[in-house]
Amino acid sequence: MDVGGGSNACHVVFVSSDSVAAVTAFYQRELNTGNWQITSTTPGQVGFRLKNGKMTVRSGTVGVAVGGDRTKIKVNVYP
Repeated sequence: MDVGGGSNACHVVFVSSDSVAAVTAFYQRELNTGNWQITSTTPGQVGFRLKNGKMTVRSGTVGVAVGGDRTKIKVNVYP
């Protein structure tokens, strides 16, 4: 991800041994603090933006789903 003003997107996949509910609650809580703001929530997905004043700096989604015996977390960030 280029945080210096470029136009690159970032796509990352994580896995966790925590439940889908616990992971979703974590992202909903942490992406709604400081300059982060939740823009949408649907089952299995949280939309967010990073703002600087009223301007959106970055936006993205966090998808959370069961992946075998783990929870799969897909983070997509866009300029």
